[in-house]
Amino acid sequence: MKNYMHLKAGFVVLAIFIACENIIELEPLCIISHATQVVKLESDLLGEREDIFISLAWSWVYDTPTGDGIIIDRSIGDTINFTTIDTLWEIDSVMHYTDNAPILQSSSVVYYKLGLLSGDGVEYFKSTEVNVPGSQHFYEPNTDTLSDTLLHITFKQLQDFSSCSVAVYKGFTTDPESLLYLTESLFDTLMPYPDTTVVISVADTSIYPHFTLYTIKLFSSNSILTRISAGFRAFIKIPSY
Repeated sequence: MKNYMHLKAGFVVLAIFIACENIIELEPLCIISHATQVVKLESDLLGEREDIFISLAWSWVYDTPTGDGIIIDRSIGDTINFTTIDTLWEIDSVMHYTDNAPILQSSSVVYYKLGLLSGDGVEYFKSTEVNVPGSQHFYEPNTDTLSDTLLHITFKQLQDFSSCSVAVYKGFTTDPESLLYLTESLFDTLMPYPDTTVVISVADTSIYPHFTLYTIKLFSSNSILTRISAGFRAFIKIPSY
């Protein structure tokens, strides 16, 4: 009887092991993370636009699965109306995908599903929810020229974040990625929520020369930089006649 019980227990363990192996094979286990950037451009010099970048990254817990590719589905605002937005045809141990579709909006919730494509079938194995932060907005300055010795910056603080950095740079570009990585600021300060106004003296022409283009940058993020909202406005400084 004891031998029978040991044999029965062995079969149970073996059955569980085979079942787990099948689950792993059919539904690959992965760890997924995401990072979101909202980039808002204002002023005639920069143009009026908003870009959303949602970057997904995932790696496999066990072995990299075999199949034809990874399908990426997206639904905005609900978990029902998914649409396939892309297929990655090479399955690697670590995978990345960035969604920058014009349909994406700030202050929204976006859902993604990952599926393993094999032949004509798709096995969905992972889903994730992305909360897109709000966009920055300037109330001042509201023109593209400045002839005063004081630069007044008034902006909207975002409730998603505890603070916002305000910086001024000499230079100008309309590329969102280049704007995010501007360096060598002329002025930089951190404004805690809910403060919204900064006044900067630009009277010193050795620092702020006339007939020069400047870019103002608003930047809010969480501590690990996985949720970012940045706003930019450009102006040209001219003498007061």
